[in-house]
Amino acid sequence: MEDNTKNMKTGNTTNDAFARIGRLLDASPVRRGVIVPQFLMVVFIYFALINVYFYLYPSPFVQQATVLFSLQLDLVLIVLSLLLIYTKGWFEKNSFLQKLAPYVYSAFFAISLMIRGALVGHLSFILGVVGALAALFAIILFDLALVLFILIFGVLIFLLLMGLDYHGVIAYAPFFESSVMDTSEGRFFYGVFSVIVTLPFFICVIGFGAVLITYWRKREQDVRQMSMTDSLMAMYNRRAISEHLANTVAKNHLVEGATSIVMVDVDHFKMVNDTFGHHVGDKVLCQIGGILQQTSCGIAQVGRFGGEEFLIVLDSGEQQTAIELAERCRLNVQAALITDGQNNTVPVTASFGVYSATLSHDDPDKMLRKVDVQLYRAKEQGRNCVCY
Repeated sequence: MEDNTKNMKTGNTTNDAFARIGRLLDASPVRRGVIVPQFLMVVFIYFALINVYFYLYPSPFVQQATVLFSLQLDLVLIVLSLLLIYTKGWFEKNSFLQKLAPYVYSAFFAISLMIRGALVGHLSFILGVVGALAALFAIILFDLALVLFILIFGVLIFLLLMGLDYHGVIAYAPFFESSVMDTSEGRFFYGVFSVIVTLPFFICVIGFGAVLITYWRKREQDVRQMSMTDSLMAMYNRRAISEHLANTVAKNHLVEGATSIVMVDVDHFKMVNDTFGHHVGDKVLCQIGGILQQTSCGIAQVGRFGGEEFLIVLDSGEQQTAIELAERCRLNVQAALITDGQNNTVPVTASFGVYSATLSHDDPDKMLRKVDVQLYRAKEQGRNCVCY
């Protein structure tokens, strides 16, 4: 009992998480875009703590003057991130500003992280991870125009910083002492520092990517399930039951077995709709579908073939097995007590056609045509019977 409760809670938590992701992906550009400054604020706080550490505990491989500048820069970027977060409501008030907001957020992302990247080197491992993260966020959250803007804008800033470095306007990787790569200790320090600085980006890429992939897989399964399920009843629709028939035929041919099918049609269904209304007609179909599923449970698959018709595909079995199943279904439908909601009984029966394909290699289409002939015979013989 406790395990079931835990599983239910876990399932509810997962569904809630997926629901939040769905709402995020379907949200306005502003609500999607504001994730950028929210994420950056956390990153800059992390960078600020690293700078505080080096300010309090100087390293021979780090320039202290740049550490202080880097810390001041992080504090400024934290304040700017907060401003962008708290001006979200202002962006949402105007349709033009709603479209502009993601570009503002993206520009802030590119400029701030490129400047921070310049402190540790434009060609560093850190900047490569940041670029990969930017592409991941952009492709998932925004449309193609914004993705192209981020890529082009980021490349232009990168080229600008490289040009300034080439002409000696700014130093390359001023955060480190120039001798950092001259010794094995310095190279080790640089490697460890790179890992520590990129850690939040790695966590974000792996965590965010894993959550989204899981979400998309679940959504794909849900879409596939919806495409194969009848909208009125919890059973296969025509497409799904037809695929199941084709798979069953192929499987039974391999083992040289027979495939039997049963076509069911509700008798005088138009009269039920005309007399009691379509809402009662839907209730009748649902109850009959439930009866067919319950009666066929374990030996056959049931699907709504269209309108008031159902198709039953037996997993395996000769024609006699299908005939016996069809007769049990007919009796259960006839005995069903269906009311219109006002205690008026709705008399319902159904006609059944049965066909069995052996090694004559009838394909599914031919089987459906032949079982339809048997169903038509059942209707000609007065309905509420089984023909084969």
